[in-house]
Amino acid sequence: PPIPTTTTYTTFQKRTKTMPQTTKTTTTTNTALPSSQTPNDNPEDEKTWRLAHVTSPGAEYTLRSQNALPTVFIHGLDSSSQTWSSVQSELSTASIAVDVRGCGVSRMGDRDDFGIDTVVEDVKKTLSLHELLQRKSGGGTKRVILVGHSMGAKIATYYATKYPEDVAALVLEDMDIRRRPVTANPIPLDMDVVRFFNRRFATLDDAVEKLTRAGYPSDRIEKWVREGRVRKIQQIVGQGDEEEEEEEGCWSDVNPEFRALSYERFCDNESATTALKDIACWLKGADAPFPCHLLIADDEMTICDNESVEEMCQIMGSMLRVQRFEGAAHSIHNSKQEQFLELLEDIVSNASANK
Repeated sequence: PPIPTTTTYTTFQKRTKTMPQTTKTTTTTNTALPSSQTPNDNPEDEKTWRLAHVTSPGAEYTLRSQNALPTVFIHGLDSSSQTWSSVQSELSTASIAVDVRGCGVSRMGDRDDFGIDTVVEDVKKTLSLHELLQRKSGGGTKRVILVGHSMGAKIATYYATKYPEDVAALVLEDMDIRRRPVTANPIPLDMDVVRFFNRRFATLDDAVEKLTRAGYPSDRIEKWVREGRVRKIQQIVGQGDEEEEEEEGCWSDVNPEFRALSYERFCDNESATTALKDIACWLKGADAPFPCHLLIADDEMTICDNESVEEMCQIMGSMLRVQRFEGAAHSIHNSKQEQFLELLEDIVSNASANK
C-alpha cells in the first residue's frame, strides 16, 4: 500500500533573548500527506532506506546549542517519532526522531528482510544522509547522542555495536537484556490479521476494528486515537500530469506486524546480551569511549528485570551509569519529562565538550 510520506519534518519554535521567534516551514502535516514516497529515497532494488523522521533545530539560538552534538531518538513498540515531540520541543539542542521501518510513516518493506541488520542499516542510511549531521569540514558525519526507548533501546544498542564511532553517548531508557520468547508478548496477536498489516484505512472506525481484531485492547486503541497515533488523513492521489485530488482516509502509526516480528527476531534470542558485551569490549580498547546510561522507571512500572539489570552492570562495570526515576512510567521521557530533560541536557553538554 502507499505510504503517507518518506521524510517528515516537524517545526518547533526557537526562543532567544536576542532573536525573534522563528518558525521553519514544514513539508508535511498529519492531515494532508502525499500518497507515495520520494522515488530516490527508496529504490525498489534496495533492502534499506531513509526513514521518515522529525527534525528539531533546538529550542535555543545560542552558540553552545548550535555547536552541540545532535541527539537521535528511537521509539519503542506500538509507537513512532511522535512520542518524542514534546521532548524535542523543549530540548535546547538539535535532534532527530526516526520512525523505525514499519512504524509511524516509514514503509515496512519485505517482512523476510526484517531483522537486526536491516533495521540498523535503515537508521545508518537516514543519519548519513541527514544535513544536520554533515561536518562542515573534513567530511563525514557528526557523532550523536543516541537515545532509545524500550525496543528502541535495543535497536540503539545494536547500532552502537556496529557503528561505535558514530556514538558520543548511549542512553537506554527502560530496557534490559533478558530473553523474551514470543509467548511472552503481552498482546495476544492474531497472526492471521497481523501478517502483511495495511496501516491505511478508509475510516477511523475501520482502523479501530482492525486493530481490535489484531489483539489490542480497546482502551489502548482509544488512547492512540486521542494521541494521534491513529488518525484521519487526507491522501493526495494523482501524480505527474494527472490532476491531484484529496481522498479522506485514516492512518495508523502503530503496526502490530512490527511488534510480532520484533518479538520473533529481536527478543526471542540472546542478541541484546551479545551486543552489550561487544560494546563493553569496544569501549575498553577505545581511545575515546562514549558514556552509557541506563534509565529505569519506577519499580512498580518498569519492564526491567532486576536480575537482567544486574547482569548488564556486570558486563559493563563502571562504564554503565544507572539511574532510577521514582514515580516514572515505562515512558520516562513523557511521565517524568522535566527530570529526563535535565539529565539529557547534561549528557549532551558533556558529550559535546569532549567531541
